[in-house]
Amino acid sequence: MKRCRLRLSGNELVVKALKAGGVRHAFAVSGGQLLGVFDALADEPSIRLVVPRSEDAAITMADGCARASGTPAAVLTTVGVGPVNLPLGMAEARDSCTPVISIAPAPQNWKTDPLQENLQGCCQNDLMKPLTRWSVVIRQWERIPALLSRAFREALAEPPGPVHADVPFDVLFEKRFIEKKRFEQLFPRSKTPAASGRSTRLENPGAKIPPFRGDASTASGSRRAATLKKIHDELSANDLAVYDGVAPPGGAATRRRTPTGKTIQPFRANTGRGLPLALGAKIASPRSRVVLFTTGASLFRSVRELETARAYGLSVAIFVFAAERDGDDAARGVGFPEIAEAFGLRGTVLPSGKKGDAAIRTPLKSETASLVEIH
Repeated sequence: MKRCRLRLSGNELVVKALKAGGVRHAFAVSGGQLLGVFDALADEPSIRLVVPRSEDAAITMADGCARASGTPAAVLTTVGVGPVNLPLGMAEARDSCTPVISIAPAPQNWKTDPLQENLQGCCQNDLMKPLTRWSVVIRQWERIPALLSRAFREALAEPPGPVHADVPFDVLFEKRFIEKKRFEQLFPRSKTPAASGRSTRLENPGAKIPPFRGDASTASGSRRAATLKKIHDELSANDLAVYDGVAPPGGAATRRRTPTGKTIQPFRANTGRGLPLALGAKIASPRSRVVLFTTGASLFRSVRELETARAYGLSVAIFVFAAERDGDDAARGVGFPEIAEAFGLRGTVLPSGKKGDAAIRTPLKSETASLVEIH
């Protein structure tokens, strides 16, 4: 009887573990050490790869995707510089109780303990430990499935949160022949939420996310407050609203389902994470309208992700509340409609009167990302 044998690399095992854990979206910025994972993702149609403009945006997009879908999302970064750009977004995912699976290549086993990497290696695991529910270094090829399976269990345990796994280069690119029966044994399916018959979808996704703690004064002007209310009146229960530096009508709102839909809020005000968070939410919920309420200072910090919105056709409606004192001198006087148009998107300044009402509805109906600046 002929035995069925497979020849798999560590990169392929990582992707198969992501699939087994229920991941449907992976966010990554390419790097030489990640090319093997990218190749494996190209052969796995059930996982969509999204490439933003920075690792900092990738972690926040994964956060927004997981919050909106209630299922784990993955962020993949290259060695050294990738994990170094994750802490702010990882801390936000932790505070928001979001199941994000972070995976990064690490220097070869023979270059560690003590670290002897002279390019861009660093002690990634030590960096991630205080920011995650669980962090691990996978030093053997055969342990990839079991340890990533545990990573999913840790990420989905109550309260959920982000996890991180380092995989050395030599483990990622190692190839082995393995019998199909043994391959199936490597994935302890009965121990993972996705394979045990239970859905990985969280009950009441994001219910544990803390209330908004920002300064609401950025939209406190009478016209701005009235405009914000008009926009909210146009939203339905299936829409997703993201706030970054702008408080929703009625003051601080918690993460719960309301007549105007679900609210996804960055935990910290004016962090500039609203745009990537909204894009991640749109990727997870393509049939829902996603609306971003932000300030000029917040949007300025992640404005390059407008290119990600254009490249992937993400129809997010962006309302920018410009203020004379917006908390960031660099954003003062910036013409965001012109920037949006430079990226190939629609941008406009909100006019007054009935034209203003029409200008509010236009981005909500647009099939591409649109930006409206409000003064």
